[in-house]
Amino acid sequence: MRCNSSFIHDLFQAQLRSSLVCRSCGKHSNTFDPYLFLSLPVPTRLTHTLLVNAVFLNRSPRVVQNGVSIESLATIRELRDKISRLLKIPEKQLVLLLIGQDFGLKELAKDTDIVQEMLEDMQDIYALETPKPTVSYTAANSAASGSHSGGEQQLTLVWTNRVGIGNQGRIFGSPFSTLVSREASHKQIQLDILNAMRSLLKHDVDM
Repeated sequence: MRCNSSFIHDLFQAQLRSSLVCRSCGKHSNTFDPYLFLSLPVPTRLTHTLLVNAVFLNRSPRVVQNGVSIESLATIRELRDKISRLLKIPEKQLVLLLIGQDFGLKELAKDTDIVQEMLEDMQDIYALETPKPTVSYTAANSAASGSHSGGEQQLTLVWTNRVGIGNQGRIFGSPFSTLVSREASHKQIQLDILNAMRSLLKHDVDM
């Protein structure tokens, strides 16, 4: 019986031609190697799982870690939309942050940026829920009449706490946010910040 004579060999066996040329003499060498299969590269992973620390405004527990799967080329806009639906927080009230001891707070604000290009290995994302802006009676009347004067403009402040001085300082805890008036004094802003952190402060802290 002839070696390697089978139905499989008859249908699937082929020969791979390899050619070599000597640079010195110019002689050609052709070889033919039989094969039944080809090795193919393993496809790269198309999705990635990110650890997202959700920081809620008025929920308990305040910080909850979630795993979010995204496409390898997903943008910040797509990630924000997915986190918004997962956490049931409106996108306009959701701020995506990176926190590092060397750079402090960094907002992921550009919608077209690729998520994986913005992150380092094992770097977590913070999804911070911010307060919903309120419209004062004066501002509502100004908007209805087409006037831009008299309305109170509000700013969203986002911060984290650091202990120490300068480069020796160390960030601790999760980020916070609050709304302040653009016309607020330094003292009023200080009170708003302390009020946002009141659940973590000692009862004898002077506010």
